[in-house]
Amino acid sequence: MSDAMLRVSEVTALDVSDLEAEAPGTITVRRSKTHQTGAGVVLPLRGVTVQRVRRWLQGAGVESGPLFRGVKCGDKVQAGRIASRTVRRIVKRRVGQAVQAGEMQAPARVSTHSFRVGSAQSFAQAGAGLVEMQVAGRW
Repeated sequence: MSDAMLRVSEVTALDVSDLEAEAPGTITVRRSKTHQTGAGVVLPLRGVTVQRVRRWLQGAGVESGPLFRGVKCGDKVQAGRIASRTVRRIVKRRVGQAVQAGEMQAPARVSTHSFRVGSAQSFAQAGAGLVEMQVAGRW
């Protein structure tokens, strides 16, 4: 979500075929709030992100279909897409764990949109201008 400034609806709609895992890694977002025709947009991914997604696919035994899926008790990977509400719960739980571990301060509010905001802040800190951030975030 962070690398490509993805919305939760975009993450849950991704298929394995949307991932280009060879360097440089990319993800194709087929439909989104700003690309409703289905033409899609290709977005870059960092190498570490590609490695993590590859590990997920290998560990989950996923070769085609939905890229991200639900996982039931006993680590049973489901066939269908992960639900947006599940992504939101995971994000909130992981932030809570990071706060408890002292890895970060408790934010005032946590949402999946925080990844887009955080990415935009990182872009600004790296010297990106407003137009560059708007293009990267597809605003």
